[in-house]
Amino acid sequence: MIQLPYGDRDQEPSRLFQSPRKSQLMGPEHFLSYVVLEMKRKRCMKIVMVVHGFPPRETAGTEWHSYLLAKELSKRHEVYVFSRGSGESYLEYEDDFDGIPVRRINSPISFTGWNTHIDDRVALSFSDFLNSLKPDLIHVQHCIGLGMSTIEVAIERCIPTLLFLHDFYFLCHRTHLIKTNGQLCLGPSNQQYCMDCILASEPSLGKDDAREHGLRR
Repeated sequence: MIQLPYGDRDQEPSRLFQSPRKSQLMGPEHFLSYVVLEMKRKRCMKIVMVVHGFPPRETAGTEWHSYLLAKELSKRHEVYVFSRGSGESYLEYEDDFDGIPVRRINSPISFTGWNTHIDDRVALSFSDFLNSLKPDLIHVQHCIGLGMSTIEVAIERCIPTLLFLHDFYFLCHRTHLIKTNGQLCLGPSNQQYCMDCILASEPSLGKDDAREHGLRR
């Protein structure tokens, strides 16, 4: 969905969220065709899956979907998982679930701060992880608690990357476009929508701060 190989994939990533360098992008249909051709060309691909939680610690919908997909892919390919852990200390550790190796990093989840989308410490950890594996493909399942930094690192390294959208995390403060009163939201057509939801979860914020968080998201 995002990126074709371009340039030296071993170069160090630049500072996150600088102006992106020239790259070759393609739509999802062309990307999937590219991935299928690569899978046919190579008997075994090295695939990294990025997700905000992974069994046995987390077993909700996206986490279980990621496990089932990783398990199926592992029948023909090498699959590794990069996942958020359960704490906030940036402790990194490795474990294994049902034969699938998992690298976890404990990171704080903030629903209002800019680190909702940017976390340089996670980015550095993910960069080191890619250095050690040199994968052929990255499949991002979810970034909550990890940040968009993981996607930026993948693009900077010119590794083909597929982003699967399970919900409206990149668009909605509450993730599912459902207002606090249970009604469906049409999306952040103005700053007032996001401000109300942000204040509902972070009442200590003032209206100006809430508007700023909504705008930055």
